[in-house]
Amino acid sequence: MTIRPIRLAAGWSLALVAALLLNLVLTRTTTAPEGAVLSAQLHRFPDQHATRNANAVVLNAALAEIPGIRPQPRDERMDANGNYCFIFHYDAAAFAGLPLRDFEAALDAEGVPMGVSYPSLGDLELFAGDGRPEVPVAVNAAATTVWLQHRMLLARRESVLDVARAVEKVQAGAAELAARSATVEG
Repeated sequence: MTIRPIRLAAGWSLALVAALLLNLVLTRTTTAPEGAVLSAQLHRFPDQHATRNANAVVLNAALAEIPGIRPQPRDERMDANGNYCFIFHYDAAAFAGLPLRDFEAALDAEGVPMGVSYPSLGDLELFAGDGRPEVPVAVNAAATTVWLQHRMLLARRESVLDVARAVEKVQAGAAELAARSATVEG
């Protein structure tokens, strides 16, 4: 097998490439087909990253206009976010008290590719028993954040904005959804 030098694409650092390769070496040997797929993906990454970032900026702006939705702030010193997922904060009070999980189910029914959020630190088995820490900020974050799959950010701009339209649609029908949810739970 011939080893060729790696030509770095714009936005890639040698440290990032080295970390990726080190991870592959330390975790297991990569087969030729896996290497071919990885190589192709590495070449696509800069363009995909730029698309995800641009669409995230547009979606953040659209969601910020919806009462009860608060996109995560972007640090002004950064020119891009990783966007391995897209997260925003949800205030059930602005959606007729619709519980977060029901809001997520409604977005899923509208075709929004939902992700899965991390649990609160206090809910982890590691902290079971008397050693359970008080982590109110983590509990609140787990109870109020909506996570979307990053692949959604690779779509056309109009399709990305469909997410905001889906949130508005759910908000318009939130009272009815919340009433149904209360009936099911009651």
